[in-house]
Amino acid sequence: MAPIISTFAGLSARAGGFSSSSGGPFVYVTNATSNTITRVSPSTLALVGTPLTISGGPGIIAVDSTNTFAYVISSSGTIITKVNLSGFTVVSSLTIPACYSLTIDHTNTFAYVTSSAALTKISLSTFTVVGSALSLPALTGSGTTAAMVIDSANAFGYIAGGSNIVYQINLSTFTVNNSTTTVGNRPGSIAIDSTSTYLYVGDLSGTQQLYKMNISTFSLVNQITVSNNLEFILIDPTNSFAYVFDNTTGISKVNLSTFTVVASLGLGNNSVGMVTDPLWAFAYVVNGTGNVVDKINISTFTIVGSSPSLSSGSSGIAI
Repeated sequence: MAPIISTFAGLSARAGGFSSSSGGPFVYVTNATSNTITRVSPSTLALVGTPLTISGGPGIIAVDSTNTFAYVISSSGTIITKVNLSGFTVVSSLTIPACYSLTIDHTNTFAYVTSSAALTKISLSTFTVVGSALSLPALTGSGTTAAMVIDSANAFGYIAGGSNIVYQINLSTFTVNNSTTTVGNRPGSIAIDSTSTYLYVGDLSGTQQLYKMNISTFSLVNQITVSNNLEFILIDPTNSFAYVFDNTTGISKVNLSTFTVVASLGLGNNSVGMVTDPLWAFAYVVNGTGNVVDKINISTFTIVGSSPSLSSGSSGIAI
């Protein structure tokens, strides 16, 4: 199966398991080998309490914006488990088509799951599938994956995937509003700026390209070479910089006004994701070297601390 991607609303994604919320008391790390979720203190980086057991090999994890519930996708991509974060207990589970991504809207009303040639809508209050899946025939083929973001008004969702497709989805009518096949070669990450002016799409194919799209014209306006396998893109609140993650070399910092790479931070092979605190002071990643949670000072773009080692097999991170 293709890599699974997770996103929270307007933030972006990485292949293999990542999501972010607006902040919270813990950093959560899933482990597909030990079937657990581990809590890490964002201030001290200490491991907190006993890990929670999740059956099915937990992969990606998405946390809602109120830090009330987490949604965990099994390694097969076919089961979503809902976790109450205050009690750190499993609430229920839902069987779905094998998915590429899960995205929670800004009001925590719906989640959207991409799968082969389809988009499924899930009510988070009833934790049930809503209506029929939306057909997206271009999300097929060998090595297919997909990532989704939602604009700040919850009006449109944008999906990048397949061999080179970007869809614009009207979320109120649940229909395809626009699409283009001029962006990327197997795109697998996508982000939207806070003004809903530009989309940023990253390739997973090894072409190392980051693409900039004008949303109003729904057309490509620029592209640059960044690094291999652009699995996740995060844009700061001022739309000044993008942080582009891949799990083999680390994080690249891109100046969005000049659209150039201005800094890079090396991480170990098989690192997992990047999440930030609500104030954008610190970011957190699972570093594949030592399998620890690294804390990054965003202003200096340096690692300032690391957690104790986690079990091997870390597969997702959220805050």
